[in-house]
Amino acid sequence: MLEIIPDGMETRTLETVESEIILLRDQTARNMLEIGKRLIEAQALCPKGQWKSWLSDNVQFSYRTAARMMAAYREFGADPGLSRLDSSKIYALLDAPEEMRAELRADPKALEDKSVRELQAEIKRRKQAEARIAELEAGLDAAMDKSDEEIEAARHEGRREAAAEKFRPQVSGGGGKVNALLQTPSAAPYFQKAVIQSG
Repeated sequence: MLEIIPDGMETRTLETVESEIILLRDQTARNMLEIGKRLIEAQALCPKGQWKSWLSDNVQFSYRTAARMMAAYREFGADPGLSRLDSSKIYALLDAPEEMRAELRADPKALEDKSVRELQAEIKRRKQAEARIAELEAGLDAAMDKSDEEIEAARHEGRREAAAEKFRPQVSGGGGKVNALLQTPSAAPYFQKAVIQSG
C-alpha cells in the first residue's frame, strides 16, 4: 500500500489522526450550537419581515437549517455534556419526545455510545409507542363517555318507567286527574309516555 506523506510532514500514528478527527467533530457540534445562539441574536436584530432573505443573502443558510440550529441551541446550548455530541445526534434528539430527551440527557455517556441510526430507531419506536398509547387512551375515553351516556340514559328511562307505572292506574281511570298530572311541568314527560303506552 502506498503511503502519501506531504513534504515537511512527519509520519503520524493512527491514534493522532483519530484524536484530531474527534476534536474536529466535537468542535463542529459546539460550533453548530454557537451558530444557533448567534442566529437567535441576529433574528432579534433583523428588521421585521427580512429574516429569511437575510439568511440566504448574508450567511447562506436555508430557513430550515437556521431554525434547527436555533432550536438546538435553545434546547441544548446550556448543556455542556451534549455539546460534545456530533450535530447529527443533536438534531436527532430534537425529534425525540420531551420525556425521552430528558431520559437521554440524564446519561450522556450512553447517548455518546449510541450511533445516530440507533438513536433515530429508538426515537421512532418511542414515538410509535406513545402514539399507540394516545390512541388507546382516546378509545378508552370515548368508551367511558359512551358508557356514562348509556348509564345516564338507562337511569332516565328507569325513572320514566317507574313514574309511568306508579301513575298508570290514575291515568287509565281518566278524568280530571290526568289533566292535572299532565299540567305538572316535571311530571309531564313521564305521563305523556304513560298515556301513549296505555292508549
